[in-house]
Amino acid sequence: MTRFGAGSVVLLPEEIRMQAIRSAVLAAVLTASASGVLAQAEASQQQPATAQPTWLRAGASWQYLVTQSNQAKPKGSAPVLHTVVAESTAEMPDGRELHQLRVARGKNGVVTFEVWSADGGSILQHETKSLLRRGELQEHDAPMQIWRGVSSDSADHWKWRGPLLGVDVGSGNVAGEAGRGQWHHEAESLGNESIEVPAGTFTAEHIRIRSEQGDHQPCLRDVWLVPEVGVVREERRCGQNLRVQRLKEFSPGSGPDTDRVIRHVEESLEQRSVAAFNNTPRVTWLQAGPEALLLAGRIATVHTDSWAQNYLVGRTKIVPFGVSGKAGLVPAAYAAFDSETAVPTKHVSFPGLALLLARSEAALHQFGKVRAVPVTLTPTIRLQEDPRKASAQVTGGALDGTQRNIAVWLSFGKRWQYHMATDMPKPAVEAARSQNDGGR
Repeated sequence: MTRFGAGSVVLLPEEIRMQAIRSAVLAAVLTASASGVLAQAEASQQQPATAQPTWLRAGASWQYLVTQSNQAKPKGSAPVLHTVVAESTAEMPDGRELHQLRVARGKNGVVTFEVWSADGGSILQHETKSLLRRGELQEHDAPMQIWRGVSSDSADHWKWRGPLLGVDVGSGNVAGEAGRGQWHHEAESLGNESIEVPAGTFTAEHIRIRSEQGDHQPCLRDVWLVPEVGVVREERRCGQNLRVQRLKEFSPGSGPDTDRVIRHVEESLEQRSVAAFNNTPRVTWLQAGPEALLLAGRIATVHTDSWAQNYLVGRTKIVPFGVSGKAGLVPAAYAAFDSETAVPTKHVSFPGLALLLARSEAALHQFGKVRAVPVTLTPTIRLQEDPRKASAQVTGGALDGTQRNIAVWLSFGKRWQYHMATDMPKPAVEAARSQNDGGR
């Protein structure tokens, strides 16, 4: 037994042994707890910066300074300003939302189009049938998996097979259009990094993608991604060619601008001498497949208790269009193609445009579960002969509970020709047209 001074505690040998055991257990628990807290803190620091991507919105724009170097020009070219605009959105039948980016290289450079999508689980760059044509989505091949969210399995490392995307037209990269086909891609997240670009300093997640195919030289793509901004820096190396783009300026976009459409309609009603009864506008946005990417804008259908009208909502303009109402297609062309002429550009697929307009007519008549079908209806007006013409037909559930069809014909000669046919009963058609003209 051991004695201590006044106020001390005297412990017997057995008690000393038990106290030692309790102390060892307590120390182990505290050590484990401290290790767990430290591990959680480290894990928190290593979480990808892109927790929920929000940068892909209609109207968003980016400016990049792009330089290229190779063995012949090791110092690289002078920076070229590339302007990227998220100009159109398409909602697919499976709920995916696609965003089309228009990429303009310099003042008079090549204009190409890219299609991206983003959600909480991934950021994807989709293959297009042609980089030079709007709305030409290739749905068969797997997209580039630029990023995988923290909720995904193996969020820090992933593999897939598909085409090699993100290579500039005319850049001299060995892949070029040969990026089509099945490449082996392996991507990894290198964690968050502080990176400085002309637009400022950002905390971005660094993602590295290595792509290989047969005898081709491998391509390495490094992307620095910020959730609210997008790509702030990117380096692409194929063989001896290195391309670097750095963000110079970013302007965020917005979602569907319903309030803007309602204000426009209300102002239009106020300018009329006789207003229709109870013209409270109800706005729905056209849900369509890839053909919705053909236009630089979105289509809104406005219904009131007395009339209905389709509107093409561009970046700066809102214009009515359609066969059923008094407004024709030409005014919408100005906003749709961002042009001072009504002639569609070379970037437009005429069959896709016809299908989009058929869908918009179906939305105007409130068809449900719309899908494209072969054209069986015939136009009531003879169309002029012109090599640039197209037709499309959709079917869906009409308000009377039956399955009905709407077909559209387009012809692009000296002037637009746009006609619609439907198998709805004549009284229903007359009622719809009367409804569309109400209050005008």
